[in-house]
Amino acid sequence: MPELIARPSLKALRTDDSLVLRIAGELDLHAALHHGPRIDRALVARPPRTVADLHGVTFLDCSGLSLLIRVRRQVARWGGEFTVYCPNRKALRILRYVDVGPPLDFVEQLPEPSLS
Repeated sequence: MPELIARPSLKALRTDDSLVLRIAGELDLHAALHHGPRIDRALVARPPRTVADLHGVTFLDCSGLSLLIRVRRQVARWGGEFTVYCPNRKALRILRYVDVGPPLDFVEQLPEPSLS
């Protein structure tokens, strides 16, 4: 029986003051190459706050971590805030313990969606 692999997906959702990057599936080299240009387009608006929502991530490797670091660097260029929402214990362990320069900032909940 073939192994089922979660296809990578990305949704860029806007709230009143935030951009939420909802990433699901495997966050590996393939996903990073696929998501990178789409994230770049979403960041053109320079939101004051960007949150990477990793609750649907099933696998994370160094390419996925590199993508998150790149997004953090882009957001910092205009003085924005970049945080990560990651209730997945396995992925969270990797994100917390890998030396990535300044550590990633984590949030315990996502921004509320705008009703407009």
